[in-house]
Amino acid sequence: MKREKYEQRKAFAGDKHPSMLRRRLDHDYTGKRIYLITMTTEGRQPLLGTVVGAPEAPAGSANAPRTLLSPLGDAVRREWYAIHDYHPEITVIALQIMPDHLHGILFVESPIPLHLGQIIKFFKNATTRHYRELVLGREQRETGKQGDTGEQGDTGLQGDTGLQGAAAPPLHSQPAAQAAIIPPAAPSAPAFPVGIPPAAPAAPSAWVPVGSAAAVPQPLPVPPRPSRSQVLWTLGYNDHVLSNEGELARWKHYLQDNPRRLLLKRKRPEFLRPRFDVPCAGYVFQALGNLALLQATRRLQVRVSRRCSPIQIQEEVERHLAAARSGAVLVSPSISPGEKAVMRAAFDAHLPLIVLVENGFTPLTKPKGEQFEACSEGRLLLLAPWPRHNEKRKITASQCQALNLMATAICR
Repeated sequence: MKREKYEQRKAFAGDKHPSMLRRRLDHDYTGKRIYLITMTTEGRQPLLGTVVGAPEAPAGSANAPRTLLSPLGDAVRREWYAIHDYHPEITVIALQIMPDHLHGILFVESPIPLHLGQIIKFFKNATTRHYRELVLGREQRETGKQGDTGEQGDTGLQGDTGLQGAAAPPLHSQPAAQAAIIPPAAPSAPAFPVGIPPAAPAAPSAWVPVGSAAAVPQPLPVPPRPSRSQVLWTLGYNDHVLSNEGELARWKHYLQDNPRRLLLKRKRPEFLRPRFDVPCAGYVFQALGNLALLQATRRLQVRVSRRCSPIQIQEEVERHLAAARSGAVLVSPSISPGEKAVMRAAFDAHLPLIVLVENGFTPLTKPKGEQFEACSEGRLLLLAPWPRHNEKRKITASQCQALNLMATAICR
């Protein structure tokens, strides 16, 4: 959506709530870019397969974590790779199918005639047909609205591209080995013969005074959406746009590591699921990680002045590492360069840490990157005093002061 159009609609959109389904403002979704796409099944139903293996098994071994696809999951896989067949400008870089969601990386190598959201919509339409056939059965599939997934092509207020009337790509014949991604069906034929206008509306049976309620035209009824039980995916999707050189490698690793992370989450749910309304030291936090660290006998705040020289920072690192090795749990929002150096050294040494963060969590939040391993091993606790937001915000001086005061209270 263009910013001008966004600002015009903003006043009528109500309060803004955290959402991972919005499109980027002022971003051209028809241009050359690389995207990480995530979408989830309706109701988070585990319809696409089963994750098996052991989280500690090495990659490539017989017991390595992996997803065994269901027949529906295999159909979803075929449709994802078929995107390139019908849109040659798009290359499929990677795909990871999980029981209730998928992650895929797409490379738009040259400008496409449609908004990317329209292409995702066609993919959802095709896979929903497989869902109705393979899961719901022929009878329910025939009673449902064929080809209608309730999707709007992600062109509404949360991601308006102005392409609601864009022409769909031509129909393709279905390859023998895989199902086609079929765009929405053509409009139905008119109910009266071509060239003959419909009959004029009947005259009113009684005179209606101008300005009366009966004289006000009534809006046409809006047809209901199809039942969500008839569709495979939730509305919308999440996208990340590649922005730096090393990000693609991290994306690929994240996709490959997803089954192992799910097995770890099932093995240690108490460490890897967010908790809300956690009271501590007179504050209420959102928490992710090992809550038992709050009960440690000794909790030591890490607070290092910005005025410290590199030599002084190194001295602080050594002092705090010695305390942590003696059983202390280090606590800090890790704001100043010295505090970051201490916490990084302690993290690399696998010592227990409590980190206060500015941004909160959602029920589905998972620790990122190396923090996931630390949380799963019980040596890290993340505490957030404020709600989740999706905007990139620079932490304010008052927030830094508040986080440091909280760290002081936790350590008393």
